[in-house]
Amino acid sequence: MQTQPQKRKLILFSLVLMLASLACLCTSGITDLIESNVPDEVTIIEEVLPTPEISDPLQAPEEEPQGGDTSSGNSISTGNDGLAVIDTNFIEDDFGTFSFLILVENTGSVGLEFVEASVTLKDGSGTIVSNENAYSSAGLIEPGGRSPLSVNWYDDVPAWETFELFVDGDEVDPDFAYYYTDFEVTSSELTLDEFDNNEIVGEVQNTGDATTNFVSIVAILYDAGGRIIGEGFTSTDVDILQPGDTSTFTVFIFGAGGEIDSYDLIVQGSEATE
Repeated sequence: MQTQPQKRKLILFSLVLMLASLACLCTSGITDLIESNVPDEVTIIEEVLPTPEISDPLQAPEEEPQGGDTSSGNSISTGNDGLAVIDTNFIEDDFGTFSFLILVENTGSVGLEFVEASVTLKDGSGTIVSNENAYSSAGLIEPGGRSPLSVNWYDDVPAWETFELFVDGDEVDPDFAYYYTDFEVTSSELTLDEFDNNEIVGEVQNTGDATTNFVSIVAILYDAGGRIIGEGFTSTDVDILQPGDTSTFTVFIFGAGGEIDSYDLIVQGSEATE
């Protein structure tokens, strides 16, 4: 006779056998279903996607050329609204003198005097390596008139990358004006002296009503492109000019920064006192 625990074991064993049988039936059915639906041959369909168009690679825009001597990092300013910097240039003469040439114009309605330029040179880190000053060659710059300035270094110029230029001048007080400008250049010629140096020879006339002295001639030299490449300064061969008188002059030119194509002459003096 079976005990109660033996009966429970028999029942559990019977359940296990039934579950195993069901699992086998399900597995067989699923396998048959899969095999019945698998085709004999498999066709692989490839979809060819269009190749995307590739645009040209981006190119960096070409840099705009920097003109003149006012390239990036340089600074040019004036302390007078009627004073404009027309041109700058760097030259070195045959004697090793380095010159910063400046051409200014009086765009105002009042004459300017004591026009001074200050040039500061800086290295790549912005440190000041040199500073020099110079006054305009013409003592008076009349409205619409021009004058050169030449800032010179007679020793070796330190290495530099950028410059700062500041130009300023005083307005002429008409009550104390002592300049005399009633002159006419009656002839002039650019020629060579006996040592093949450039010089300008000519003649000037006093066309005013006053007697004048300390007559000076300032020459501004240009290349074929109109850039300033040098300057010159001289006095008339005759010290005192009565009204209508004439005098010859010679402007000696040393170390122009290129071939001279044209020039301007500025003549001025002062009224002679008794």
